[in-house]
Amino acid sequence: MRSLHISALALALSPLALAQDFLMMPDSTNNRLVSLSPVDGSVINSNLFALQGGTPIVAVQVGNEIWVTEQLGDRVSRWTPTGTLIGNIGGAVPSGGLDNIRGAALIGTTFYVCCSGTANGAPGDAIVKYDTSGNPLGSFSVAGLATSPFSVLESGGSLLVSGSSNNSDIYRFTLAGAPISVFHNSATINFAHQLNMAGCCDIFCGGFTSNNVVRLDAVGNALPSGSFAASGARGVYQLQNGKALWTNGSGAWVYDGVTTTSTQVYTGGGRHVTLFSTAPAGPVSYCAAGSTTNGCAATISADNNPSVSFASTCNITVSDVEGQKSGLVFYSITGQNAAPWNATSFLCVKSPTQRTGTQTSGGTVNFCDGTLVLDWNNFQALHPTALGNPWSPGDVVQVQAWFRDPPAGKATNLSDAIEMTYQP
Repeated sequence: MRSLHISALALALSPLALAQDFLMMPDSTNNRLVSLSPVDGSVINSNLFALQGGTPIVAVQVGNEIWVTEQLGDRVSRWTPTGTLIGNIGGAVPSGGLDNIRGAALIGTTFYVCCSGTANGAPGDAIVKYDTSGNPLGSFSVAGLATSPFSVLESGGSLLVSGSSNNSDIYRFTLAGAPISVFHNSATINFAHQLNMAGCCDIFCGGFTSNNVVRLDAVGNALPSGSFAASGARGVYQLQNGKALWTNGSGAWVYDGVTTTSTQVYTGGGRHVTLFSTAPAGPVSYCAAGSTTNGCAATISADNNPSVSFASTCNITVSDVEGQKSGLVFYSITGQNAAPWNATSFLCVKSPTQRTGTQTSGGTVNFCDGTLVLDWNNFQALHPTALGNPWSPGDVVQVQAWFRDPPAGKATNLSDAIEMTYQP
């Protein structure tokens, strides 16, 4: 590994300094929160603010707060983005306290925390749940499946839990906590640390004892081309420039898949890495578009998230569709999916689904200049009994496009997908 320490910007924390998205990494050696660039992993602020101690593991954005898990502090500390302590979650509570906690994630409106101890009324090897106000929502056991859990991640509408001392490196559960199946189990990973998304549908896992970062596909198969050596790996994050930020007890590193080298960007006790978004999230693209007979990859987008009060436009456009083909936009409210549709396309939304009206793509036959367009607000206003109606702020909807392609499998093809969140 090459080592090149990049000094932090000597800027005082201010609203201007927070006016961009940044990555958060607790430094458990110096008890502080570090901010890094989600583009290239460079340090933005080496001391965003001081933490309480207690061996911080991960910082998670919850609304406009930052919640930090403390492994030895047996609590989740709540902070403003400028470093004011709001309070702590932990201790003995009716539905299970916290002891020896590690990774955590906010999924929808539920905060999931990995727990492994039994002090303070804690449930042992389990995932403990809270709402976004810090109220307990119970827990579910992962003992014998993801023993000594270290990280939790939502993927494909279910929950992945990594274990540091378990029969399976990563186990899949429903969001309610019901066991589903082993997601990945092999000698490739030993002491599975942080899980994080890698691109559309792949998953990164830090291997602490196996000294590597492993990239897995959507069904848990290890991908040798995306895995790399990483001594004592803890955290991992896919950067926007295509490189990977990973952490260990010495700090934070950026791995370049072209040169197959890691460059150190921060020195300290690196832990898990997450994103803090400073702006309301817009429609999020996910899944993969199919390749049509003529090599078209239809791409779906929306100009805004929908609004319950129709305060903003929500126009959906599907570009690069095969010309002069019939098609339609359809949607779901039950989560993301990635089920094979034909040789190249994936069904990216879960059933049940709602179709909108059939339309013609226009453009030129055998060219990729066709377009499908839907005024989402208008469709919902004209179809008050359609799936999801009446909508409420915070409701999430997954949207995809279907169109004819006679030579393809099922004589059809699908676009990629977007997920939209209803605003007031």
